[in-house]
Amino acid sequence: MRMKIFLTAICLFFLTTTTVVGQRSYEEAIEQGDIALKKQEFKKAINYYFAAEAFEPSKREVTRNKVNEVFDRIEALKKEAEVMAKTSQIAAAALQVEADNPVLAMHLANYAYDYSDKKNELAYKLRLNSYSDLEHKITTRFKTRSYIKCVAFSPDGQSILTGDFDNNAILWDLNGEQKRVFKGHSSHIFSVAFSPDGQFILTGSGDKTAILWSINGEQKKVFKGHSGYVRSVAFSPDGQSVLTGSWDETAILWDLNGVKKRVFKEEDTFINVVAFAPNGASVLMESSDNTVTLWDLNSDEKQIFKGHTDNITSVIFSPDGNSILTGSDDKRAILWDLNGEQKRIFKGLSGINAVAFSPDGASILTGSDDN
Repeated sequence: MRMKIFLTAICLFFLTTTTVVGQRSYEEAIEQGDIALKKQEFKKAINYYFAAEAFEPSKREVTRNKVNEVFDRIEALKKEAEVMAKTSQIAAAALQVEADNPVLAMHLANYAYDYSDKKNELAYKLRLNSYSDLEHKITTRFKTRSYIKCVAFSPDGQSILTGDFDNNAILWDLNGEQKRVFKGHSSHIFSVAFSPDGQFILTGSGDKTAILWSINGEQKKVFKGHSGYVRSVAFSPDGQSVLTGSWDETAILWDLNGVKKRVFKEEDTFINVVAFAPNGASVLMESSDNTVTLWDLNSDEKQIFKGHTDNITSVIFSPDGNSILTGSDDKRAILWDLNGEQKRIFKGLSGINAVAFSPDGASILTGSDDN
């Protein structure tokens, strides 16, 4: 591949040798080539480097590396442009659905922001103003003052719960009217959940605590025990226990009185997502080391699901609780049995951001970067 690039560069040199003149030495030609490269004048840079080789044929390897650096820079700029274009598409999609589905718009906007930030600093800067404008429109629709980090629908589908960077959780009706504000955290809220009967909510925060609230806004219990951000919270199917996952490498199972029932320890990894199995007999934890761990609540047994080669973005139980589905930035979704065996691999064209089962468990759905 490098030889092909080098031969291409030679052709460019002979076609355009008259465009650069005046070099008096090898050092001067290299210097002018470096300046042209910084200015992204790639054709000139290539010709300067070959001019340098004409002065010092013995340094051909150096000039070859310089020419390859030019083509590497071109390829890097191409990838940056692709990231920027993808971010723009996602933000544009969010704008299109904002009026009819502001929750979906919020998630799209959040993903556009995170994607550009993680993948490319240039794309992040170029899209930041557009994202901020979209965020303003969404928060204006919901009348919030801050960035919304997490959302959940009530069990009856008639209310929405949001957690924001103003340290508040807010209960809304479907028309975007505030029904109640839950104030008690001293840092950003990263996760919210409704109890199965819809009478309680649970919030997890950067203040290292989780709080149980009545739906009427009364603070029932503060769960203290983590030494890192509480990134994920969940109710058990019977509503009698809660689970919290933290960046302190632990997940904790609590009763509703704040008593620790069990601590799950993961080594050298953040816990980003926690979930109960539909029957409540096991819990699932997604970690930053590209694995998922299934813990049996009636024993010390655990099953680690290894197979992804990049960040796991989404994980869910099947409706019957007999399978697990994961999606990853490695462009794959994997269907697993509860023993950690891969039942099927679904390959996409780009990173998979979300996975879901149909209500009967017979089909799956994936959402990814390729639209």
